[in-house]
Amino acid sequence: MSATAISGTALRLRCLHRLVRTRRILLLCLFLALSLALASQPATAQTTAPSSINIVTWNIGLDDADLETIGMRLAAFEGVDLWGLQEVTSRSAPAVLSVAAAVGEDDVFAAVQGRAGDGLHLVAIYNADRFDLLKWWEIDAINTTGNVRPPLVLHLKDQASGLEFLFMVNHLYRSRDAGAP
Repeated sequence: MSATAISGTALRLRCLHRLVRTRRILLLCLFLALSLALASQPATAQTTAPSSINIVTWNIGLDDADLETIGMRLAAFEGVDLWGLQEVTSRSAPAVLSVAAAVGEDDVFAAVQGRAGDGLHLVAIYNADRFDLLKWWEIDAINTTGNVRPPLVLHLKDQASGLEFLFMVNHLYRSRDAGAP
């Protein structure tokens, strides 16, 4: 074989090698572009973006709160997803008030009442057709004096979006100093 034939073969091999390397680079670029495109797609587990959540919190009163009146006032609201109520005196109130919250809505509402409170309890009412209640608890650790209602916490999941969040109902403590109105 002549030197010209060998150099021609070597030239063809180098060109072939460059062609293969160029194709590998192009394939790598194509793979990266597809990977980025797929990564930017929304997760399949989340079907829709979370929509706004409408919340109302209300200290419904002391011992003289009339459950029927409170129920009528709750029923007058529209589009509320979560209710946080303080100073609820009746153990039957959550069932009555969750029905009142559903008046005028196309959804069913459920309620959780805290155990603590010395007769003045915290209640959370939530749209059970929109949210799943995963768990609930009271934060007892902050009750250092023994006379504070611990916050009531609901761990909820939005059924449409899969978003999990915590909803807390609290009644802030205030002292009743002698001589204070």
